[in-house]
Amino acid sequence: MTKFLIACSVVFLAACSSTQVKPADVLAKTCPVVQGTILTLGVTEGISDKTKDKLKDVAPVVAAACATGSTENPDIGVNILLTTGVPLLMEAINESNLKDDQKQAALIALVAVQVVLAGTAP
Repeated sequence: MTKFLIACSVVFLAACSSTQVKPADVLAKTCPVVQGTILTLGVTEGISDKTKDKLKDVAPVVAAACATGSTENPDIGVNILLTTGVPLLMEAINESNLKDDQKQAALIALVAVQVVLAGTAP
């Protein structure tokens, strides 16, 4: 899982490094990383029920944010991910029983997501 998340963050930052990126494009690049993290954590062996419950809470928030990418207001989705979705996911990771290196890799990927989202947020 660690290698997957680090690879996602590197590819993600490279893909979003252009200067004029539209919110819909950012969601198209960030949503797979965030949703993939949720799915990966949900099936990771040894994850506590408490963490799984937090993932169940954050998944619909992220899904709703990502769904705005195909609407006329993708900036709403960017703001939802930036202010709610990613922070909730980071909280779930911090409180999880993952090994420290796995937590660090997941958090690095999500910080990369936050950096790109912040650069696009209105």
